[in-house]
Amino acid sequence: MLDNNQIRRKILQILYDYEIENPGGLTPSGIVKKHLQVEDKIIDFNLNYLENKGYLKLTRLHGSLPLSRITSGGIDIVEDNNQLDEKFPLIHQTIVHNSPGTVIDSQNVSINIVNSFNQIYEEINQQNPENRDLIIEKVNFIERELGKKDMDKSKVRKMYEWLQRNANWIMPSLSQVMVSAFLG
Repeated sequence: MLDNNQIRRKILQILYDYEIENPGGLTPSGIVKKHLQVEDKIIDFNLNYLENKGYLKLTRLHGSLPLSRITSGGIDIVEDNNQLDEKFPLIHQTIVHNSPGTVIDSQNVSINIVNSFNQIYEEINQQNPENRDLIIEKVNFIERELGKKDMDKSKVRKMYEWLQRNANWIMPSLSQVMVSAFLG
């Protein structure tokens, strides 16, 4: 579902493209509707908003969506990404779900260290390497240090480097937990 800023950006781009192909022409509402695939009332609401801001002009026909024409102010915004982003900001959210218990997005960092480390211990048990006990010891040390306010970063780095050399298969999960903990 598109939010109003996304709809407004798309409307301006549609009208801009139409103006380039048909200078001075009015854009039929069907073209806008076809590209957006949202309800008529949502299109009408956003067209009215853009007209009130001076980015387009509407010609109203009784019983249908209006015909539209982008103004020079609307063209300026479409051609200047900084203005477009300022007037109609998009909310970017990237969510990474590589490790159960860890969620990172562009606005917040949320981590459940216990669940994430439980996943890592399960991974160690599944791999069942010869040096399993040493790996668990190193991971356990990192887990304890991440929970401290004043962690010993040099020791964490040493454990991390040892794990890179001796259990590199665990690094994606461990790295994600550590990055999330540091960002949080």
